[in-house]
Amino acid sequence: MITVKDSCTACGACVPVCPVQALVYTDDRQKVAVEKSCVSCNLCIPACPIAAIEEVIQTSKPNKKDKKTEVIENGEEGTNSRV
Repeated sequence: MITVKDSCTACGACVPVCPVQALVYTDDRQKVAVEKSCVSCNLCIPACPIAAIEEVIQTSKPNKKDKKTEVIENGEEGTNSRV
């Protein structure tokens, strides 16, 4: 997972290197934000001239409940679909 630090100056150097256009300016254009479409390729990290982008490694194991993708459709129990 990639995160942008508060020290980001919105210079935009990282934006064009993202192959999935996951780096976007915030509404106030004061910072760059990472969209959910980020694939963690890390190409943006060396592109940032002030090292305001970093990779965050998750160390906790996902909860079994987080893995479930069951959805009940049309009020019928047992009808599952994956999202």
